[in-house]
Amino acid sequence: MKKSILLLCLLCALNLCSQSLFNSYEKGKIFFRDGSQAEGLLKLSGFSRNEIKYKKSEQDEKQLLTHKKVKSIKFVSGDEYFYKINTKRRKILLIKRELKGMLELFSYQVQSAGFPGAGGVGFNGGGDSMGIGFGGGSSTVYLIGKENSDLIEQLPRNYKKRKFWVIISKYSSGCKEFSDKIMNKNSIKKNFTNKNTAVVDMVKYYNENCN
Repeated sequence: MKKSILLLCLLCALNLCSQSLFNSYEKGKIFFRDGSQAEGLLKLSGFSRNEIKYKKSEQDEKQLLTHKKVKSIKFVSGDEYFYKINTKRRKILLIKRELKGMLELFSYQVQSAGFPGAGGVGFNGGGDSMGIGFGGGSSTVYLIGKENSDLIEQLPRNYKKRKFWVIISKYSSGCKEFSDKIMNKNSIKKNFTNKNTAVVDMVKYYNENCN
């Protein structure tokens, strides 16, 4: 059992490190905290992908940048990443912005490695892993915050949990129309039926219908 756990931890570490080592540079723009900007080649780096590798061109030496100087980055693909503070852990994260508006939705991916021969049960219990002992899978963690705020709060992955409702209600207070649609897990299921995108649909609805 101990050997299996050690192997699992090793697989998780290798999975994360391989992402950092082998993801390629992409063209993008950096927005610095002093208001200046720079264009060049960007790459998310570090074990938690909270660092940015930057090169002005292929021939230039790379620079390692963090939240101390950078506010956000934007790739030519349109993907935007912001440094935000997770209010629960008081940890600074570089995370992707999924939705912009009065309520802003951010996300990051959690990797999971399957137990050898476990048949699809991931380390985080998500069931997204391949379950053959080598691959694993990923699941999306969502965080919510108010427009122009540096603070964000993580949402439980299961919208049926009361804590999910408490957090959503806190950030969406003042809009009765929306509050009526998220009174409990049953009303959430009724009004936002696609459980895979329920969080995205809820934030979209709020931004489009609440002032």
